[in-house]
Amino acid sequence: MLDFRKALLALSVAGLGLVGTASAQAPIPMATGLTTTEAYLAAEGTTEQLNPVTITNTGVPTGQVTFLLTSNVNFANQTKSNGQLDVVVNDASCPGPGACPAGSDSFSVTQPGPTTIQIVVTPTAGVSIGSLIVSNLRVNASLAPLSSVVTITLSSVTGEQLAPSGTFSAAAGFVTKSLGIISVNTTATTIPANVSACTLTAKAPGFFSVANISILEGFPDALKAVADSTTGTAPAQGTALAVTFTNLDPSVNYYAPSTITSGTLVLTAETSATSGVPVTAVASPVTTAGSQTPAYVVVTSTAPTVYYVVTTSGGINNSPTIAFTLNASVPSVSAVTTFNTTPVGVSIVLAGAAAPAYYGYSGTITYTGSASSSNATNGVITPCATTLLFPYVTNASGFDTGIAIANASSLPSSSGISTITATSGTCTLTFYGTGSATAAPVTVSYGTVTAGTVGTPIAMGGSSTAAAGLTGYAVAVCNFVGAHGYAFISDSLGGSSGVAANYLAVVLASGADGYAPQGVTSGNLPAVTPTN
Repeated sequence: MLDFRKALLALSVAGLGLVGTASAQAPIPMATGLTTTEAYLAAEGTTEQLNPVTITNTGVPTGQVTFLLTSNVNFANQTKSNGQLDVVVNDASCPGPGACPAGSDSFSVTQPGPTTIQIVVTPTAGVSIGSLIVSNLRVNASLAPLSSVVTITLSSVTGEQLAPSGTFSAAAGFVTKSLGIISVNTTATTIPANVSACTLTAKAPGFFSVANISILEGFPDALKAVADSTTGTAPAQGTALAVTFTNLDPSVNYYAPSTITSGTLVLTAETSATSGVPVTAVASPVTTAGSQTPAYVVVTSTAPTVYYVVTTSGGINNSPTIAFTLNASVPSVSAVTTFNTTPVGVSIVLAGAAAPAYYGYSGTITYTGSASSSNATNGVITPCATTLLFPYVTNASGFDTGIAIANASSLPSSSGISTITATSGTCTLTFYGTGSATAAPVTVSYGTVTAGTVGTPIAMGGSSTAAAGLTGYAVAVCNFVGAHGYAFISDSLGGSSGVAANYLAVVLASGADGYAPQGVTSGNLPAVTPTN
């Protein structure tokens, strides 16, 4: 009986030993989950900030604890002067960024690989870590496909710090475009369907709206100012929109606003995407009430780019519409010498400095907008000019053609044509046909025609022309309105005998309202490409 009791006692002790060994080897439950709220991430953003990530932690560690956060796209955090990443980790014992109070948990954050963040926790002995909150995680969303999800996964170095599965994952961001619809329209009643340069100059002092541009923000808080970065390295500038205007007339001065305000959102025109230097604003040519002042000239080419940088955001904007007007000013009635037959267009890319400056953008997405088919003439400016057709001219078989052009831009007030400004100008004659020693077309200058006069007539066979021997037709383009032509054909120009004929030139197009050729509606003149 005694032996039996000794044996039972020995088994009990052995059993206790086995239980103790098993308990020592069991994983310590250091984390029970990973949570976050899914953030919108700009598809072109290279330094997009995620919402805070929470590691729920209930265990009592016996020493340092190491966690790994892994993303399916590259992290884009920066290293601070102390060698730590600009990632903020805190818990109940260390509730805010910066140095933790004495006796509290401490944290070390490094990035061992492009998609991995390592967090080493040195806890207070015998005290539960509690839930860790990891803030200011940033990713390069431009590396992810559009409309994809950025996922953060939590794991451990030793395999004994997570329970029950060993890893946890959470959807942390949705990749989408920063901007929505871009439109160019003529909803304002001040924008005509087709603008004549003469009409512009007749509107004292010659300042006109040619296009309304509307830009929809892609998601709330897509466009950010410097002040929106509350943790980590301060950004060099806010979101920059590189706005390129297309199909502008190089002979026209265009004006865009120096600042654009939409609700709490303010965008300021700067000299580049990263300069931080506002463009020097110039006064609008218009000084009447309701004019756009200040404004600045944006046309330095046919497709100039203006950089609008977000300088104030005022918090989350619920997808505001950023709207502004592009205006035009014609310096003189003869300044516009080309036909702008294509509506004004807009293309936009998000621009910014590369790392280490927040916010960064790849510029890989281009947003475009142009007038719809219902207002396809939006932004079109026709020259203050007249195009004349001389349907038959010849300098062959002993015949010659003389041409005279009158400048009838000086009209009596009783004419009722109030949009014409008396202006002197020049004409260019282009001859088309066969028989010339010089290959057609042949272009010659008619010279200056003063308003209210008839210019000096020229002859095809004269020494000043290169149309000798040609038979065909001629087109004259004059950079003033009110041009009219006369042709005289004879076998003996300047003589007293011979065969002769004469006719008036056909007015193909005239760039002034009220002075259009028969059958052409005022304000909707045909697009005729000049030959000069």
